[in-house]
Amino acid sequence: MIEATSCGGVVIFRGKILVLYKNYRNKYEGWVLPKGTVEPGEEYKETAIREVLEETGAKASIIKYVGKSQYSFTVPEDTVEKEVHWYLMMADSYYSKPQREEFFVDSGYYKFHEAYHKDLYTGESVIRREKKVKWKVMHGAGQLRVYVIALASNPRNLLDIIPSWELLQKHYPKKGLYIVGLAGNYQEALELAGHIVSDVYRATGGFDVRGHLLRSGEQVL
Repeated sequence: MIEATSCGGVVIFRGKILVLYKNYRNKYEGWVLPKGTVEPGEEYKETAIREVLEETGAKASIIKYVGKSQYSFTVPEDTVEKEVHWYLMMADSYYSKPQREEFFVDSGYYKFHEAYHKDLYTGESVIRREKKVKWKVMHGAGQLRVYVIALASNPRNLLDIIPSWELLQKHYPKKGLYIVGLAGNYQEALELAGHIVSDVYRATGGFDVRGHLLRSGEQVL
């Protein structure tokens, strides 16, 4: 077993959080926070500041330590146990530039509620344009006719199916919105929602959709 330590930043500016979009050789794709390996002689705070600057181009200062996350992954002939220490940080502007050498293809500041599950369920009608659709939903851009499947706002329900054009309305309550699926039409959204619930039941033996999806998607942000 290999033990590894990284540090990263939860970088905020004017109520929004800085995230990166990574596409690693078509094997991993999704939004992540900036982080990286501690170099010899570095303190954890120094690593967090350096990695944020290198990966996003953002100049940020540390506010406080917020905790650590742990996960494991496999490499040829071994397993890596990773520990990541996180710092809440404040940027001095909205500027960001993704580090292409590390396979980051986009970066930006987004509202806290604009989050996607790392294993997004996608209907067949939108799967070929998933990245473009996700970008448009997050930015409120263009004429987008898709349906968003999100964790239910009402605890009595399991999931919400929301027309994307409703999300563009200023009055729509987006706080806490956590997107788990995208579909091209309402019927496809219903089928996808059923598939999500079935997957949760097979994995857990119950119907705690919110709890299961949040636990399985917690490494995204």
